[in-house]
Amino acid sequence: MTIDIMRRASLKTKVTVFTLGIFVLGIWTLSFYASRVLREDMERGLGLQQFAAVSFVARAINESLDERLRALESVAKKIPPATLADKAALQAFLDSQSVLQMLFSGGVFVTRLDGTAVAELPRSNGRIGSNFLDRETVSAALKEGRSSIGPPVIGKLQPTPVFGGAVPIRDVFGDVNGALVGVISLQNAAFLDHLTEIRYGEGGGFFLVARKERLIVTASNKDRIMRTLSPPGAVPAIDRFIDGYEGTQIYVNPFGVEVIASARRLTAVDWGVSVSIPTAEAFAPIRDMQLRLLIATVFLTLLAGVLTWWMLKRQFSPLLSTAKMLAHLSATEQTPKALPIVSEDEIGELIAGFNTLLADIAQRKNALRTSEQRLFTILESVDAFIYLKDKDGRYLFANRRVRDLFGASMEEIVGKGDEHFFSADAVAGIRANDAQVLRDGVTLRSEETSTSLESGGESTYLSVKLPLRNEAGEIYALCGISTDITARKTLEDQVRQLAFYDVLTSLPNRRLLEDRLQRAVAASRRSGALGALMFVDLDNFKPLNDRYGHELGDLLLIEVARRLLACVREVDTVARFGGDEFVLMLNQLAADPAAARAQAAGIAEKVRAAVSAPYLLKLGQTETLVEHRCTASIGVALFDGREADREGVLKRADKAMYQAKERGRNLVCFDESPLASARRGDAPGNLVQLVWHPAYESGNAVIDAQHRALIDEVNNLLAAIIAGPTHDAVAALIDALLESAARHFADEEAIIAAAGFPGAEEHAALHRQFLEGSSRLVDSFRAGKLGLGELFQYLAHEVIARHMFQADREFFKYLAERR
Repeated sequence: MTIDIMRRASLKTKVTVFTLGIFVLGIWTLSFYASRVLREDMERGLGLQQFAAVSFVARAINESLDERLRALESVAKKIPPATLADKAALQAFLDSQSVLQMLFSGGVFVTRLDGTAVAELPRSNGRIGSNFLDRETVSAALKEGRSSIGPPVIGKLQPTPVFGGAVPIRDVFGDVNGALVGVISLQNAAFLDHLTEIRYGEGGGFFLVARKERLIVTASNKDRIMRTLSPPGAVPAIDRFIDGYEGTQIYVNPFGVEVIASARRLTAVDWGVSVSIPTAEAFAPIRDMQLRLLIATVFLTLLAGVLTWWMLKRQFSPLLSTAKMLAHLSATEQTPKALPIVSEDEIGELIAGFNTLLADIAQRKNALRTSEQRLFTILESVDAFIYLKDKDGRYLFANRRVRDLFGASMEEIVGKGDEHFFSADAVAGIRANDAQVLRDGVTLRSEETSTSLESGGESTYLSVKLPLRNEAGEIYALCGISTDITARKTLEDQVRQLAFYDVLTSLPNRRLLEDRLQRAVAASRRSGALGALMFVDLDNFKPLNDRYGHELGDLLLIEVARRLLACVREVDTVARFGGDEFVLMLNQLAADPAAARAQAAGIAEKVRAAVSAPYLLKLGQTETLVEHRCTASIGVALFDGREADREGVLKRADKAMYQAKERGRNLVCFDESPLASARRGDAPGNLVQLVWHPAYESGNAVIDAQHRALIDEVNNLLAAIIAGPTHDAVAALIDALLESAARHFADEEAIIAAAGFPGAEEHAALHRQFLEGSSRLVDSFRAGKLGLGELFQYLAHEVIARHMFQADREFFKYLAERR
């Protein structure tokens, strides 16, 4: 962002900024270096000063504690051993030692060997009779004969913080028979007052800490007395002091304040003294100096900037005037005129060059304006929807047809996305196509169905979308050209409906049924499952027509169609051949003929019962309901994958149906003739030669050449079969044919994918289906389970002929567009 601003800045600004940058960089570098060196020097000096202060305090506390411990030991030596058994004498002895009361503000007392106090000074403390063996110092004196000073604790009789020292009392033999204990109250510890009263700076102070217990004995801030330090690991610097480090550290204390602290251990007891002060206070002089330096830097920077700016303004004023005139000409879109030359120096030469360039620009702008007007007129007149979109899907341009479709002006469209004009479902499809063009850089031809938010109508468009690239080859937008094919699609659907479906019942007609029958036979050939064709002829239909007319008869036929559909599965087909004759085709029955016959019989009985149920038909526009009953005569014929003549299957089912009528109607009769697998052999007379015709040409030389070669290989195989060669020779010809077909399929898939055929993946799946079916049948042939005639029929007519003459014709138009 900063680089872009500097690129757009004036030369005067750039020179000024560059000069000021060097100036500021030098001053601030010097300031930073001086501040850093000064801080390091102050940190080192302050650390030495703090450590000296804390060492002095530690030495004073050591001497005071040693003095008190020596006083206790001196008095303990003076206690006669006999007086320990005489409480009155012992109390009198303590009363005479008033010096101890001056040294120990919490009092002095004597304990027996079991830790029970027997005498005290002063007597008002009430310790006599209490046991203090649980105190660390008392226990050390009685059990170990060791003199010590203990950590601070809360008094037993009075809840105030105290600490004390204890020394053993020995008999003439040197054995311990009691202890003399001195207690110091932290609320009245005269020798520690100088520590608590000292203020180290505004926010600093001293701490006396029991290291083992991590407990503050006393501090300049009395609120911290008897407070526990942070737990181990919370503040590593404090842990280092507790572990015995003597020196100075900078760290952030538990209150989140950065401090510089020094610490020193005591020798009289396992305590330590620490002094700390916030770094913000310690280094305040440095900040003051930096602030003054900043003020001076800002002042000098402003002064240098003003002087530099004034000098450059005088030098570049002719050039700036010229630039303003050029900007004015560009903003007003006026025809550029020659600029005035003020001086004959380098700037004057530059302006003269500009004048030459302006004359050329004026000529080119006039030519461009004429070209753009011509292009806009063409785009506005074309009877198609033409638009431009950026990479984010926002419109950059929309011609008249698009504006009329959206019901918006150019200003209302530009900058908006499809979500403002189409439904959410339509937007998802449009964006998917746009993304493919913008991401992959391909030209996409597709059909897009969308619902307009303006009119609410649904339309189908044939769209061609191509990427627009800049000089660097990068895609920056797409151009779309769409044609409304809604009427054509509707007409195609109507033609398809009329061609393949019955107008009255919307069931498939005879043409569509025959196509599906052919596919069912091929599927049976691949899977081995049988199928069945069921002719259904209504009994007692003609009397309804004769009595009430065709209107009521049509209602009956519609209801029969509904009932028939409810009796079959989704994979089955229900068709109407005309009049009162319906045909049901059942797919995917059992491979065993007996089981398939049972399945077909069950469905036939279901159909017969459904048709026989009473019909309630509404007569015309009246409320009169006519009840009518009719039955069905049903003929069923099974078929397998070896049926070569679909008309034969229809005739067998039709024949069975007439047998049902002859036997009294309302019956189900099966065709009893054997299946095709039992009727047909491998006679050459059943095999047909393939012939190439120019109508089969796709327009692609590679595909057409491979199609001709495959037909030649099929005819060669037929000639070999007729000639009666060995089994191995025929197998070799079949393997060669399948290899050629596999290569052709691979080449064809690559060609139609490059041509942009939308059904390329489905076509490739059909190829795989052909090859897998061929492989299974070849294996059956080699195992002796399939005749050569049946195998040839599948390879020649399903894999080769049906593939080339039917499936391939779907992409011929895409290949034609690529020529």
